[in-house]
Amino acid sequence: MNSYLRASVKRVDRQSGAALILVLIVASLVSITAVAVSEQTQLGIYLTQNFNNSVQANRYLSAAEQRVLLLLKPLTTEPTVNLQQAWAQPSSFPVDRGGIQISITDMRSCFNLNLIADQVEERAGKGLESEEVSRLRNLLDLDEVNLTDQRKLIEQIKDWVDPNSAVSGPYGKEDQSGIGQVVADAPLMGMDDLLLLDISADAKSKITGSTCVLPIGSGNKINVNTLQNPNVLAAYSLGIVDKSTAESILLQRPEEGYLSLDDFFSQFAEEDRAKITAMPFGLQSNFFKADLKVSYGRSVKQRRIFIRLDSRQAKIYKRVNKDG
Repeated sequence: MNSYLRASVKRVDRQSGAALILVLIVASLVSITAVAVSEQTQLGIYLTQNFNNSVQANRYLSAAEQRVLLLLKPLTTEPTVNLQQAWAQPSSFPVDRGGIQISITDMRSCFNLNLIADQVEERAGKGLESEEVSRLRNLLDLDEVNLTDQRKLIEQIKDWVDPNSAVSGPYGKEDQSGIGQVVADAPLMGMDDLLLLDISADAKSKITGSTCVLPIGSGNKINVNTLQNPNVLAAYSLGIVDKSTAESILLQRPEEGYLSLDDFFSQFAEEDRAKITAMPFGLQSNFFKADLKVSYGRSVKQRRIFIRLDSRQAKIYKRVNKDG
């Protein structure tokens, strides 16, 4: 009897141990499942919040665009455009859970590379460059771009925009060989097109502040009231003004800009005045770019917009998103 009892007790102990192990396993599985569900729930909440933040940030970007258009529209009736006007002042203001930053730049204060598309052929077939190509060469000299990169830039832009298959020079490219670019046979669409040209990163960096890309047919006017780079002024003068003189002219410019071109021309020596008055200088602008940055929660949105003014309104003609 005692033997039977002892065997029964051992059997019960074994069963109890197995049951306890089973309970622990089930409890562990329940805990693991609960943790996994919690993590999935938290991830879902995080993703939903990020999506909502992104949507709201995009709404603020749209609001920032409208703010830019409101700042620029008054210029359609202003006699001059200058750096003391409201549009030229960088603005930054808070919004719920974030902020908006706006910076507007006049694109009539840089050399328009699409001028090469306007005047791509050499003058009269005599090997004489157009004035715009000469101005670009002057500008590249002043920007300290080496001669090889100068020739590559000019010849490859010519081949980019011209409709023929003739190579402009030893550094020209009319096919994809050598640099892996697609030759557009069309105007440049933006400064990003320069990434496809076979010029050094140093050259691209040096010309960033002095060149830009405007739509074809925009002309070559430079606004002397918003111009800040003396290299552009010196290059545009075709040798009449050197860099030192250009720096002095910009430093002496009235705070609210020149009221008339005669005021600007009066600074030059009498023997140079007739030549300088024939240069493409002006006091108004109709092309601008605006850099927008919006932060909302964990979302950061960046966009560059390009605006054209006509006689009545400001219109956005290009958007480039640069989300961070």
